[in-house]
Amino acid sequence: MRRLGGLLLLCGVLAACALPAPPDAVQAPDNAMVFGHLVAPQEITKIEFREYGKFYLPPFKIPPRVLVFENGDFMVENIKPGKYYIAAVYSRFRDYTFVKDNRTAYQNMIHVQAGETKFAGSFVIHELTDTSRFRRNVVLRKVRKPAERDVLRNMYEFTRGTGWQARIDRRLKELRM
Repeated sequence: MRRLGGLLLLCGVLAACALPAPPDAVQAPDNAMVFGHLVAPQEITKIEFREYGKFYLPPFKIPPRVLVFENGDFMVENIKPGKYYIAAVYSRFRDYTFVKDNRTAYQNMIHVQAGETKFAGSFVIHELTDTSRFRRNVVLRKVRKPAERDVLRNMYEFTRGTGWQARIDRRLKELRM
């Protein structure tokens, strides 16, 4: 009987590790949510999302929390209005850094307004190899699919019980008009 209990506990722990933590509740009415979809050559484990002009020094100042789902969808919750960008994407074996200077950050900016549910877009990471220098260049390209409505539908159930689900529902209704 003890073995069965231990096995069930282990299965529960492993299942909990497979999914990202559930989203936090909406902490203030002005807080916004940014979401999107990103495909990489390998499974994405972390996305680094930063505010333009801010310097992050963990543990004192940390970037916004990004939830990454197995299908490539991502969600950044409880962020203040401002200008943001995707700085880097991490997988188990590779790190993809997109922003190396302010110019690149400015070109990839996502403007977020108070209380907004903002679609950052759908992206694909392309690796370009410069054979003359044996360097690996990485490009983040915007693609059409999946569309905003598809990503929102995927996140609807995951946000159950939080204020985000109501905002997602509202945004889905706006898209139908």
